[in-house]
Amino acid sequence: MKIDSKNDVVSNYNKKFSIFGAGMVAASIAEALSFLYGKIPVSFVVSDTSENLKEIMGRPVISWEEYCRKRKKNEQLLIAIPETFQEEIEMKCKEAGMEYQCITSEVENQLLYQYYKNSNSFSVDNLMEENYKNMEMPVDCTIYMACGPWDKPLKKRYKKPNFICPIQVGRVLTDASVDTMITNIGDNTGENISEKNPYYCELTGLYWIWKNVRTAYVGLCHYRRWFMVSQTQLNQMEASGIDVILPYPSIQYPSASFHEQRYINESIRVIIREVLESESEMERYAYEEMMSEKYIYNFNMLIARKEVLDDYCEWLFDIILKIEKKCRDKQILIEKRQQGYWGEILLSYYFMKKKAGLKKLHVGRKILI
Repeated sequence: MKIDSKNDVVSNYNKKFSIFGAGMVAASIAEALSFLYGKIPVSFVVSDTSENLKEIMGRPVISWEEYCRKRKKNEQLLIAIPETFQEEIEMKCKEAGMEYQCITSEVENQLLYQYYKNSNSFSVDNLMEENYKNMEMPVDCTIYMACGPWDKPLKKRYKKPNFICPIQVGRVLTDASVDTMITNIGDNTGENISEKNPYYCELTGLYWIWKNVRTAYVGLCHYRRWFMVSQTQLNQMEASGIDVILPYPSIQYPSASFHEQRYINESIRVIIREVLESESEMERYAYEEMMSEKYIYNFNMLIARKEVLDDYCEWLFDIILKIEKKCRDKQILIEKRQQGYWGEILLSYYFMKKKAGLKKLHVGRKILI
């Protein structure tokens, strides 16, 4: 099977296929192929079966060794894991003489676009470049890119769009030497929580944007993950009434609750529900409803009208502080990166359930390698 990245179709289909991966990329690709083309993989292949589900979509999750023993000669392997890890599996396939294809972010974006467009579950067509190519309506928008001196170097060089502005998160925790200052803007100026970065991750950058930026539209992405938008499209946000741009949701199997369980321990998951229920019983009910569904916004990425981002941040950081207090009261250890994981779940809840009436646009992510 060959995925034609230019024509958004699955073409030349004459082989069975398996998928390497069992996480959000693999589940998203499998769901999209099943929904769009009625194609289901023979199996899901992983390096370590102990940390994964036993089956996905009724198909077994097997080890690489088992796959090598059982695979048919005409079976293709789709490598559906984050691009930064694909090279190792690609080399294994070459050594074994296997037919394979790496699912790049470009292919993933196109499949998810078709999936969401045809399923009508999330809006994807509000801003189309061709509709606005002759219109000039500049918008005051800056998308901040969270980065730090600990980030692994990129293998390729990329031209950064003018609307992306790097911000060094956790800057207060590094010394003032030139070696650790990677950009002029840090999250340690003005009102900030820069010292919490080991726990909050990119959310210290989001907090800084909330408290210190006054542009009409603002956003947050990562040094490895950019939104697939153009300046022309951003210029149409106001005219189109867009409140927030979000990445395509990843598809979780069997539901969003599995993603939550994978990154947040049971005692804290209970506390999250307690905090939401203290806000109102409906908050807890809506949260549980989202967990029973299969979609999550990953990576704490968004572009929004400043008023929308302000409302979201005021709610988000209040909820996080309440969760932290309950954890302290119950002497529950909060491990590093945890608040960053809470943020992903809470962002999903806020825009999918709490503020479902906002006008949203979903776009792809460009993964930098």
